This record gives sequence, C-alpha cells and structure tokens, in this order.
Amino acid sequence: MRKAHPNGVQGRRKVNRKKDLKRRDEISALQRWLKGEIKTK
Repeated sequence: MRKAHPNGVQGRRKVNRKKDLKRRDEISALQRWLKGEIKTK
C-alpha cells in the first residue's frame, strides 16, 4: 500500500472555513484586478 498524498486528497480533508473564505476572496479580488490590468493595456 502506497503512502497517502501528503496534503490528502482534495475534498476529503476538513477545511478551516474562515481561512478558506478569506483565500477565496483574495483569489477573486486578484483575478478581478488581473482582468482590469489586461483591459487597461
């Protein structure tokens, strides 16, 4: 039996809700900013 993935399989592990939401917000903001950057060029 091989070793399990060090980070576990996505979707299996329990996620810290607040951290997850915060990260999602940051990513969406980043993507919005990047789209804006592309438009302004």
